Amino acid sequence: MKLILLLLFCCCLPIFGEEDQNSFAQATQLAQSGKIKDAITAYEKLADGNHTSATILYNLGNCYHSIGDHGRAILAYERARLLTPHDYDLLGNLELSRKAAEVSAAPATPGLWGGIADSLSRNEWSKLLILSSWVVAFSTLVVFLRKSLTRPWRNGLIACFVLFVILIGLASWSLQLRKSEVTRCVVIAKSSLLLSPFGSAEVRSNCQAGSIIDVQQQHQDYYFVNLLGTEISGWISQREFEKIYP
Repeated sequence: MKLILLLLFCCCLPIFGEEDQNSFAQATQLAQSGKIKDAITAYEKLADGNHTSATILYNLGNCYHSIGDHGRAILAYERARLLTPHDYDLLGNLELSRKAAEVSAAPATPGLWGGIADSLSRNEWSKLLILSSWVVAFSTLVVFLRKSLTRPWRNGLIACFVLFVILIGLASWSLQLRKSEVTRCVVIAKSSLLLSPFGSAEVRSNCQAGSIIDVQQQHQDYYFVNLLGTEISGWISQREFEKIYP
């Protein structure tokens, strides 16, 4: 049982090749030497690869923050938070960028269940759901295939089965409560929310760089969005925001 859990855990770990490690070291050296724009280019290339990490995104956010590009800094920090949601340095720098950009955090999920759902990130709930499913399947197979199990072992596996079925339900419900997060985006630069999906439309409201928006619908190159934490909504060009979930 311990071996199976260890293998499952290892499968979830990112694998970095030597080339990625060298590229990361070069990007870090560029940042430390003050060549911030070159460092941003290097970190962006790494972040767009198959083996991005919270550290890469965190450093990328720091670079953007240092040149006052708070919209892209918040985007990088929010993406890093998907991978490591409880990192105090990351959360501290994210809050600094929000204050500099004069924007607020996205509202938490309301209610008791919302508090439980917000205790882990969507990625963590997804991993818990996958792990619990494996444990349930393994426990079921052992109980039905190993008829010679002693009563304590059988009772223990049944208890394990029930516990992880409950965890599957909890993880599934939490992911359902937070499904709207998949459509959340960050405004890259100060933009205008329009009354209709046309460049010549009347401006309804301004939207600060770093604001979190929820995308509702699309019309050509424009999207109808809600500015989270407010009752403000309108149309915005797709060039002016990026998804938090890539």
